[in-house]
Amino acid sequence: MRAAIHMQRERERRQIRVSEVKQSESSDSLDVLSGKLQTIRDIDELTKMLRAASEYEERKMIRAAIRQIRDEQLQVLSGLCEAPVTLHHCDAWTE
Repeated sequence: MRAAIHMQRERERRQIRVSEVKQSESSDSLDVLSGKLQTIRDIDELTKMLRAASEYEERKMIRAAIRQIRDEQLQVLSGLCEAPVTLHHCDAWTE
């Protein structure tokens, strides 16, 4: 009986260690991905990465990077559209 309980506890400890190792590896790969995403400014390249990614957290980070780039592009475009328009007075029109 004691041997069975001992074996069960050892199995549980091994599962916990394996789980911790997987989480650590996943965290490391997400850190690498985060660094890579900060350097990529091409939406097409990010879209390819998104299609190739299999993990939920990876896909989540890539989608966030795409949204950020699109927001930046919209801000630049809206800044161009909001430039003040100056109208010049033409004497020919007032005659």
